[in-house]
Amino acid sequence: MIRVRRSAAGGATSPGRVPPYDVPTVAPFNAPIFMPIQTVDGTGSTLHPSVVDFGPLVPSGRWRGWRYWMTHTPYYLENSDVENPHIAVSNDGWNWQDPTGTVRELYPKPAGGFNADADLSYNPDTDELVMIFISGGVGWQIVTSPDGVTWPTNRPVLSALVRQAPSLVRRGPGDWWLFSTSLDEPEMTVSRAANPTGPWSGTAHGSGLLNSWHADVIWDAGYFRALMY
Repeated sequence: MIRVRRSAAGGATSPGRVPPYDVPTVAPFNAPIFMPIQTVDGTGSTLHPSVVDFGPLVPSGRWRGWRYWMTHTPYYLENSDVENPHIAVSNDGWNWQDPTGTVRELYPKPAGGFNADADLSYNPDTDELVMIFISGGVGWQIVTSPDGVTWPTNRPVLSALVRQAPSLVRRGPGDWWLFSTSLDEPEMTVSRAANPTGPWSGTAHGSGLLNSWHADVIWDAGYFRALMY
């Protein structure tokens, strides 16, 4: 159920409360107000969001007309058939839509597998969006888009890098880092490359980076910062 205030025109508006919200301290730990998100299956139920905020990244504060770009993957009732990367854009952080105006899957479910754990980044060196996700349960795919609408159909699978929740991080020009998790290892793993599409260095364990089920890493004010769960 989506609980939001409606505008006079019937569209969803941002909630009338300001953060921080009072969130439940017992299961199911849901937020008090749910953000409306469009999904191909029509449920609006999605997970693993990854957002790029262009406000501080480009002079106009907008990229291709939008401040916020997000990838997310529907997963209603743990249905991996619809667990495929979507793209959404917003200028207020609350109302989201596909940049084409029509909700769509970027990469439908592969035969015998699934898509999951999409992570979105921006490469200012090439002025492109970069997305990485698990494909088919056998490896990662890294794809780029010059406009957020057009995404390649021919994309190699990095079958040597099969781990969960990949997180692409640009620390500077020609300095990309790839963090990931594995339930079979005690610490997160790290690879490095000059470009987000590789080639990537062999993986190494990050000292002190305890492993988790999923993690998201950013570069901020001279530090890598990770949110892990």
